[in-house]
Amino acid sequence: MEFDGFIEPNSVDLIVLGTGFPESILAAAAANAGRSVLHLDHHDFYGAHWTSLTLPQFRTWAASGGRFDLPPLNPKEQDTDAAGDSQSSDKASPDSSVNQADGKDDKEAHNSSVQDPKEVGGLEALEVEYENDLYSDVQLKEVEGVDLGAARFYNLDLSGPRLSFCGSHLVNLLLRSGANNYVEFKGVDATYLWTGTELSAVPSSRADIFTDKSLSLSDKRFLMRFFRLVMDHANAEGGAIPKETLDSPFVEFMRLQNLPASMQSIILYAIALVDTDQSDESSPCRLTTEDGFRKLTLYLSSVGKFANAPTAFLYPLYGAGELPQAFCRSSAVNGALYVLRRPIKAVLVDKESCEYRGVQTLNGQYLYSKKLIMGPSVVPKRGPEDGLSSLAKEVSQTVEAPSNAASASGEAYSKIARYICVTDKSLFEGQTTLLVIFPPKTISLNQSAVVRAMQLSNAAAVCPDGKYLLQLSTLCSNAADGQEILKAAVDILLTRPREEKSVPAETSEKLSSSEPKILWSVSFKQALQTDSKKLARLGIAVCDLPNGALDCESVLTATEKIFTDFFPDTEFFKKVAPPPEEFEELEDEVEALALEEQKTTSESTAKPEPAKEGNLEQQKVEGEAVSEAEEKPKPVEADSTS
Repeated sequence: MEFDGFIEPNSVDLIVLGTGFPESILAAAAANAGRSVLHLDHHDFYGAHWTSLTLPQFRTWAASGGRFDLPPLNPKEQDTDAAGDSQSSDKASPDSSVNQADGKDDKEAHNSSVQDPKEVGGLEALEVEYENDLYSDVQLKEVEGVDLGAARFYNLDLSGPRLSFCGSHLVNLLLRSGANNYVEFKGVDATYLWTGTELSAVPSSRADIFTDKSLSLSDKRFLMRFFRLVMDHANAEGGAIPKETLDSPFVEFMRLQNLPASMQSIILYAIALVDTDQSDESSPCRLTTEDGFRKLTLYLSSVGKFANAPTAFLYPLYGAGELPQAFCRSSAVNGALYVLRRPIKAVLVDKESCEYRGVQTLNGQYLYSKKLIMGPSVVPKRGPEDGLSSLAKEVSQTVEAPSNAASASGEAYSKIARYICVTDKSLFEGQTTLLVIFPPKTISLNQSAVVRAMQLSNAAAVCPDGKYLLQLSTLCSNAADGQEILKAAVDILLTRPREEKSVPAETSEKLSSSEPKILWSVSFKQALQTDSKKLARLGIAVCDLPNGALDCESVLTATEKIFTDFFPDTEFFKKVAPPPEEFEELEDEVEALALEEQKTTSESTAKPEPAKEGNLEQQKVEGEAVSEAEEKPKPVEADSTS
């Protein structure tokens, strides 16, 4: 018989709506714990707002004003595409399948799937819709006659730039879930900080510190002592710093430690990756000393963790959109069922208890589960209140709490400005994967948030050979035009003097002799929250939109909390004990820093500090890619979890 597009089984432990990064992790964690999981997405691709798009896909998206094609409003039209849905389901979940058996059993399953919810316990169908106005001010610019190379080689991050610390919780989760089998990484070659007048290389190793000509001997001494203080606190039982001090602003603590302003800027914005101006005493999001120590410890434990990663950061090959796909594959291996192009039109709620019971798909099927997790695109249906039930009115009028991304950045920031461009050459010859940080007020006095720029190349499998990608982002408000700030940052990167005093000599010699040219660009703004949180009133977990952070730590913290709230007696993936010598090795390195600094100080009194060629050569060797990108392109496919 012809497959009618209905899903069996129609009752599971967990239904997940949307294949964004947080949703995909939660689905993988539940499947890993033995729960039955049904993972639906109304798109025909994986990743949702965390996806990576090819050049043609990005052009289509930009031409529509930043809108994705929504599912058809006519259920009959949805049914005509059921065969395509079944193929997505089969490929996405090799260990699970939609029931397509002929005969009586199939007919009974079909009838139970379309049964009116009123007949199975007095349920109410609360109508929902998909938010499609999350992106605004989309501007696409193409240079006529320019050869961009093969379009299929491009993978452009919709939520970029996005990196991971080498020693991050994400790396640990990839290993614990088995998702590491489906994603590879490229080490970031170097990190630079814009001081307001020049680019300064951020030291990421012992060799970097002692060969950096921009750091005075006193700066190196202060920095090393501060690292020692952080390590003493991390290693001491119960910590070495009083609780009162840990609760104080981190920037104030650094001032008390007599750290120079230049060192404070490096630690705050290039190491701790703070998003906003920490000098503003009225800011509601100043980093505490405790969080500052935690982030600095993470950075120190990430440097040198992988032999072929020169800095503390990793970038996923083929784009950040590979991360949710990797967790989806891991989930499918553990028995989760995946169905793309399957939107819902209502959430089923118990009339008496107001508790969640299931969902109704657009083609009329009722699916039941104990728990529901959904992405931020699903919102209560808007319309005249006369047509809403009392429960629907109550949910729609619920005051929504600010999302994690918005509250972490203060009320002033409601959007993220993003910019992506293709250039014809690297900012620094010989360095393909770069991170550049613009601290607040270093571009203009109106710049209240950090600007981050990421350069990527064919080495990360995101563009053809000979082309480079620049991804920039910054938090902005409704009134402020973040694109002006990003444009100024791009101008600095592309038109700055071709020699920088503060970069290493060997790097300075490799600066591009001429300015890189922009061949293609797109700019847009993304909202930080939607009305989806209103559905949390029903006991539904709602994941956040991509925030303005560079790393994934805040996203993972919120994701793990959702899992713990839903499954309090279940471990969030099986834990892997960290190597016990990790912090001992880090402490030994700090001690080595102290000894070498003392030696350098004594030698400097007799003669100028010599160049350490051995260390430079070591850094050159360590700068090799973590994993070489394949020449063969990897197109984005809807059914990629096979």
